[in-house]
Amino acid sequence: TFIDKLNSLSHGAMYYFRAYAENSGGGDWADSTASFATEALIAPTVIVSSATDITVSTATLHGEVTDIGADYPLVTFYYGDDDAGEVAGSWDHSVSVGMKSLIFSTDIVGLAEETTYYYRTFAENSAGSDWSDVAGFVTASSTDIALDAVSSDKNNDVTLTWSHTLGGGTNRVVVVGVGIEEGGVVISSVTFDGELMTLAPGSLQVEGNNITAIYYILDADLPSAGSYDIVVTTDIGDSIGAGAVSLENVKQAPPEAVTGTTLGRGNTYIEKDITTLTDGAWIVDVAGSGTGTSFTPGGSQDGRFHINPSSSTVAGSTRHVQTAGTVTNSWTAGNDHRICLSMAAFAPI
Repeated sequence: TFIDKLNSLSHGAMYYFRAYAENSGGGDWADSTASFATEALIAPTVIVSSATDITVSTATLHGEVTDIGADYPLVTFYYGDDDAGEVAGSWDHSVSVGMKSLIFSTDIVGLAEETTYYYRTFAENSAGSDWSDVAGFVTASSTDIALDAVSSDKNNDVTLTWSHTLGGGTNRVVVVGVGIEEGGVVISSVTFDGELMTLAPGSLQVEGNNITAIYYILDADLPSAGSYDIVVTTDIGDSIGAGAVSLENVKQAPPEAVTGTTLGRGNTYIEKDITTLTDGAWIVDVAGSGTGTSFTPGGSQDGRFHINPSSSTVAGSTRHVQTAGTVTNSWTAGNDHRICLSMAAFAPI
């Protein structure tokens, strides 16, 4: 038996070989010719997914290399207010994100208000290149509700205090979602910088020892930009978890819709319909479980906080509803137990 290693062969080519042996008595060829094909170099494959964190002037673009091909490709986002197809030089803007192999993203800034933008990704390696399909998004209006800040904390006591950094925008509202695992507990008050927050009527949900509720405070009672304490006070509370979401460009009125629901032990999924009345409303919700677990929000919701006070779980999300109507918010828990869900919808100015 003998072997020989060949070098400098071409990619994607068919080669044939036959052995020949010779000594002092003569020579001999093998009875047959064999063949092999070298591996072809493969171009990468790339796709785009939906843009996120869209504001008046910024957005985050997302893509994925689904097949790197011959080697890691160099990836570039192309974007602009027209789809320039697969001609790099015709796009308004480009951002290189470097060599990528899986999921990637980039933040873009300096966008125009209320404008439709299109984007594609381009990936290239030594074997070739690939353009993704086109995707698009619309930047927000300066009068659309905008996220200001998020904070959360937990405590195993009758009070929970944490700091929230409030921005200096206009028509602000701070919304606090509270979750407690303690039988017979009463939420005495929720305050922001010492000012009483209002319980959203209909948001208080109770299932056994599990409680969720939503409180809010409007701009007239909020201080200027800065960091301030939020305090949740109960009578016999334990396992308290809470999260705060501050928003801007919100109609200075009570929430336009409030609802909630509960489920007993043995459940891992909860959902509830809510009907918004105004185009561009935002839904803020809070879900609570009587056991320590994971919570995953529904696909149209943006998870904002997730905490595990003691042996319970509290999580919250926001959702932008572009067109007024009925939508369904949902949460999936990693372990079954009793679950509460509270929701409130706020209209834009």
